[in-house]
Amino acid sequence: DLIIERASNTPQSIEALVICPTRELALQVTNELKKIAKQKELCNIVAVYGGSDIMRQIKALKTAKIVIGTPGRLMDHIERHTLKLKNIKTVVLDEADEMLNMGFREDIESILKHTPQDRQTVMFSATMPYEIKEIAKLYMKNPKYVEIGRDNSALKEIEQHYVKVFKTQKKDALIEFFQKFNPQKTIVFCNTKKMTDEIKQFLSKKGYFAYALHGDMRQSMRKKVMDTIKASQSFILVASDVAARGIDIKDVDYVVNYD
Repeated sequence: DLIIERASNTPQSIEALVICPTRELALQVTNELKKIAKQKELCNIVAVYGGSDIMRQIKALKTAKIVIGTPGRLMDHIERHTLKLKNIKTVVLDEADEMLNMGFREDIESILKHTPQDRQTVMFSATMPYEIKEIAKLYMKNPKYVEIGRDNSALKEIEQHYVKVFKTQKKDALIEFFQKFNPQKTIVFCNTKKMTDEIKQFLSKKGYFAYALHGDMRQSMRKKVMDTIKASQSFILVASDVAARGIDIKDVDYVVNYD
């Protein structure tokens, strides 16, 4: 909201940059900002991310006021000189801890170096590891820490259970879960893309149709999966942990952390 309010009516001047770890999250942030900016004239909001037509992005950037993007594609545009950050007032690092986990620190620091010294920098992070504090020290002036909720706290409405099994029994335990509870909407999270595909295939062999979602899939396919899931009354989605950032699905019955 503050970013929208601060946007000037000067055309062809990018004033705010939001950096996200995944394409899904970048699109989610873009859609929310567009809703808020409906009444704001000349506030053109553009998303840039891999897997999308770069020439179309270059054209859109010419009139952009706010840019939301993933680190790799932002760096690509900076190197092409199609993204100019000299008039940036605000930089937002969304899911900063996840971007560091994905190895984007070098890209983030390079992007920040292309922005003015007097910008405002905001970081949102689920955790506060040493690297986040280091970036805050390097690129923020007298930062204020705002903590929402207690450490490791969970919503009281969500029941949490764990099952102790040998590694070789995990797949059988997963099938037993589906047989016992017969859930309508379930998300199964895995640590790797390989395991995501493996579990999807395993469930299919056992008669449970499942969708997979991970970073190696083309953007068009990831969007198709998400659109299908959101329109379904019953589904099993097997997703990598990285793809989890940006997933927005209502009324999920169960979330299974397989790994």
